[in-house]
Amino acid sequence: ADWQGDDRREWDAQLDGVTYATLSQGDAAGRVVGITDAVGNRQRTALDIAGMPAGRWLTVNGEEQVIVRSTTRSAAGQVLLEEHGNGVVVSREYEPQTQRLDRIKTERPAGHPQGAGVLQDLRYEYDPVGNVKCVRNDAEETRFWRNQQVEPENQYGYDSLYQLVSASGREKVNLGQQNRSFFPADSISCTRYLRTYTYDSGNNLSRIRHSAPGSGNCHTTDITISDRSNRA
Repeated sequence: ADWQGDDRREWDAQLDGVTYATLSQGDAAGRVVGITDAVGNRQRTALDIAGMPAGRWLTVNGEEQVIVRSTTRSAAGQVLLEEHGNGVVVSREYEPQTQRLDRIKTERPAGHPQGAGVLQDLRYEYDPVGNVKCVRNDAEETRFWRNQQVEPENQYGYDSLYQLVSASGREKVNLGQQNRSFFPADSISCTRYLRTYTYDSGNNLSRIRHSAPGSGNCHTTDITISDRSNRA
């Protein structure tokens, strides 16, 4: 609406006549433990003794389903173990000295209807100031394509201002530059890629260069910054 004039009644006349209400439910401490949207779907959250989320449920069309069944935390409040409604378990480990996230493992435990299995096993490495420099997925296999050994890991590089200047990893060989169309993904063949980031003298991101010579997926995105602000 074009909010003109000082008469609030004129403002209201320009609003849509249909209204939608979202209701929130709080506990005695003022913490939100339930939300009901305009169509009646309800989110419910259970809190532990410290007031942290311990379980979540969602009711759609009158049927309640479990989103997060249980959550276990450390003395510092960090999530150690989370059991989802579909039976998948997510565990987290932290570096003892820095308390930085060291590992996230997502798995179907023994007795799961679809069978036990590790879905994802991410390991993190950091530089001395805490920037992530490597993420490796030990649940994925090393693959080979056109004489390339393609490891399941991402590596990151930073400049002296701790700005991200490079990122490398692996991608599907038949994926081109991202656009409105989607390409059918080859789930087996992967190739290495390198993406570099360039900044101007004002530390604004000015160029992104993507290079995957093995598949020919190479492209550059130039970003023009306004000379009157720092907006692209």
